[in-house]
Amino acid sequence: YVLERELSKAGELQASTANRLTEARTRLDLAPADRQHALGEEVDAKRFADEAAKVRTNSISRRLELLADWKTVWKRRYAVFNDLENQAEWIKWKQESADKVDAIDQEEHLINLRLKDWQKQLITVNNELTGLRGGAAKPSHWVELQRQNVEKIIGAYEEQKTFLENTRRLHQKLIDRITERTAHR
Repeated sequence: YVLERELSKAGELQASTANRLTEARTRLDLAPADRQHALGEEVDAKRFADEAAKVRTNSISRRLELLADWKTVWKRRYAVFNDLENQAEWIKWKQESADKVDAIDQEEHLINLRLKDWQKQLITVNNELTGLRGGAAKPSHWVELQRQNVEKIIGAYEEQKTFLENTRRLHQKLIDRITERTAHR
């Protein structure tokens, strides 16, 4: 229930950030040339905020799916431990879990690629902040918000990666348990 409420709030935030981004882009398109740099920083900050909201929403949604999967795997582990189903069913479960492990490995690989991209973006934003602090210009509020939003994106991907890893481990335990039980028969 808590995650569903979080998902609802994240969806509302995502809609709000998308509206703010659209408004900022419109202001940028209509702005005179002397204001476009500052408005460009604002648009980038709001683009990153929108992306952070999307990643957060997707992460919570995926976590809900994984929790449902956890429930199924725990029931199956219980059934295997207590000899409640026949071996043919266990073998089917083992294959389903092996397929899920493969899918999770692919998903983790994709997340790792996204993380690398966002970590590079964070370095770029941090370098921009360092350059602004080292120069005569005062660091822009918008550039600081860019950094904060990129960090939120990275955090959401790392959180999702952790959940995926825990799911992979749970499936692997089921596979190992079934292998152990069927080897003794």
